[in-house]
Amino acid sequence: MPPVKFDGRIWVRRGPARCLANGRDERILNEKRRRKNIPFDIHPVPSAKITALSRAIFEDEYLPAAFTRDVLAANSRSYEERLASCKLVSSPEEPVPTILGLLAIGRNPRDFIPGAYIQFLRLDGGDLADPVSDEEKIGGHPREMIRRAEAKLAAHN
Repeated sequence: MPPVKFDGRIWVRRGPARCLANGRDERILNEKRRRKNIPFDIHPVPSAKITALSRAIFEDEYLPAAFTRDVLAANSRSYEERLASCKLVSSPEEPVPTILGLLAIGRNPRDFIPGAYIQFLRLDGGDLADPVSDEEKIGGHPREMIRRAEAKLAAHN
């Protein structure tokens, strides 16, 4: 049964009795509430498999940018353990990609996160009702998306 608040005080149930929460009780209640309240980006995506992540991008781009060479050389973790330590999968035992993993090193994040794309739109005029002169939805890996968006902008400027 969840704690009940009366007049700004927190009441807890201990066995058959109900009493006021002391400081220790409040800390425990707050920790229990926060335990399952994880940030959005490290929520696992159950429909995704580890094959949706690019191992080449992880090992060739992500790890060298995140850690120094000596740290990487001393690391003897498996691929799944390294992904889990970076919060790119939920755990090494059940490596389900997280939202962060799909956005950072996913082969095609849009397969699992519908809004993971850049939309380019150029109108012939200043109003939204003017005719469209160029439009493109740019998807794929984030680095590729940025490269294609920059090329599109450069072509129009």
